[in-house]
Amino acid sequence: MRVAVVGGGFGGVYAIKLLQRWSAATITLFEPNERFVFTPLLHEVAVGALHPNAVTHVYTDIFRQQITHVKERVTHIDVYKKRLTVGKNNYSFDYIIISPGAKAHLPKQPVHKLKTIPDALEIKQTIENNVRDAIAKNDPTLLTCVLVGAGPTGVELAAELVDFYKQQITNQQSTLTPKITLLEGYPTILYDTDTRVQNIALAKLKKKGVIVHTSAFVENITNAGVRAKVHDTQKTFTAACIIWTAGVQPHDVASTVEKKEGHFRVDETLQLHDVPYAFAIGDAALLPTPVPKLAQVAVQQGAHAAKNILRVHKGKPGKPFVFNDKGFLVSLGHGYAAGVVKGLCIKGMFAWILWRTVYLSKFSGVRSKLRIAKEYTKNLFTW
Repeated sequence: MRVAVVGGGFGGVYAIKLLQRWSAATITLFEPNERFVFTPLLHEVAVGALHPNAVTHVYTDIFRQQITHVKERVTHIDVYKKRLTVGKNNYSFDYIIISPGAKAHLPKQPVHKLKTIPDALEIKQTIENNVRDAIAKNDPTLLTCVLVGAGPTGVELAAELVDFYKQQITNQQSTLTPKITLLEGYPTILYDTDTRVQNIALAKLKKKGVIVHTSAFVENITNAGVRAKVHDTQKTFTAACIIWTAGVQPHDVASTVEKKEGHFRVDETLQLHDVPYAFAIGDAALLPTPVPKLAQVAVQQGAHAAKNILRVHKGKPGKPFVFNDKGFLVSLGHGYAAGVVKGLCIKGMFAWILWRTVYLSKFSGVRSKLRIAKEYTKNLFTW
């Protein structure tokens, strides 16, 4: 049984992990990158709190058994002929899991984004240069930063940026004050999450000095800053650094099936309509009942798609996917987090330690866990 897995994000990785329990599966991963990136921790790489190697893992070291890793992006999928194209080469499959991941949905103007390790390092270099120049020139405008999008990534990065700037300024014995602005189009930050967490996060950000504007829609971006309509009032925000965290769109893969804005329409079983051997998960999937765009959803869908492949191969129908919400945690700077776990709202240092422990548990292999634990412990005392 030949299984093609398109994309090495959370969904693809966890699908392969489960499929490897069945020795009859020959698995090929189509993923252009050599290393898996733990994207929920990229904001810590962006401010230098974690080394890039602490949040990446070579794919071939993740899995128990050897798989074939094709380090190129799939350009076309013919689900009816059971064939996909990579460059000039074609590959056949018996079953396929489509999980190419997502990319930042960016404006035409140049802005920073946070989806990859290079993105994080680019932000790090920019803010470090801005701090150096601001102190040298005694120019506080170089310490202005606007983030567009107050989902988990935007909120966590805004909080970390405050800590970063304050630490750098203190080390340089400067009296300059950074100005971090967070813009969100929805009426609340962390939209679609528990209102208790929204309120805690908003209060914490304001306490840290972050300026938060909701119902804010960006109209124009220039080298000098951002112009936005906030509650029907036009405002201009000066920014030496602009970071776009306002949503994503799936990596579009050409195929022989009709899609909606890059999404593959699937049944509740995660199978493409009338194609029982083809599955789509994560950001690539459009289910009849929407689910949150979270890493835990992709993890569960990856495992579920793998189980359904085994069922279909045995001549059984696929089972519907049911999301098991394990809770939600968001980091709000060094030593503080908030979230809801089993209906209980938690916050503070305990929530922050739990947040890190949960992510640590997701890393594969003892070496990875030890490496990230070492980084965590070091930063606990140095930040």
